[in-house]
Amino acid sequence: SLVPFAVLSQSYCPMATLSDGVCIGLGSFSHLPIIMAGSFLSTAAGLAFVSSQNMGVVGVWACMNIFIATRLAGHLLMSKRLRKYVKKAFRGGETLKMEVAPIAA
Repeated sequence: SLVPFAVLSQSYCPMATLSDGVCIGLGSFSHLPIIMAGSFLSTAAGLAFVSSQNMGVVGVWACMNIFIATRLAGHLLMSKRLRKYVKKAFRGGETLKMEVAPIAA
């Protein structure tokens, strides 16, 4: 059934997408190509397995969850600035001050 995979992806897809945006906003985006390459390779391996086992659309949805999960894990493991920002956000009582990267004109 597709339902468990669809529900699972809806729970952490926004977190992965927000992590992309926050890292870009913080100017911490040098790790994004590494995360995308790792996510691609893990998803490609998953899709090869799905194809060999004839799992169909359910397997493809499972691989989409692998893609999203590896992106989120990559952000949490590789972005020190994102981890610092998330800690401040969940500490409470403190005002968040974003460090904005300068934009070249």
